[in-house]
Amino acid sequence: DIMVANILAAPLIELADNISDLTAAGGLLCLSGLLESQIEDVAAPYLQQFTFDAAGIEDEWARLSATKLS
Repeated sequence: DIMVANILAAPLIELADNISDLTAAGGLLCLSGLLESQIEDVAAPYLQQFTFDAAGIEDEWARLSATKLS
């Protein structure tokens, strides 16, 4: 399974519980629509349930990719 959320940082943080619940164990998560300076704040509510890869950065924009823990 793959969960993709391309919205701004604030909704990614606010919807973290819903997004996490909708992602299957072992599933992939892609979060985008955030700035490089927002990476830590956006990733924080997901850290207990996901293992993150290195962030993808293009200009000032960032993409976070992670795998949900089993």
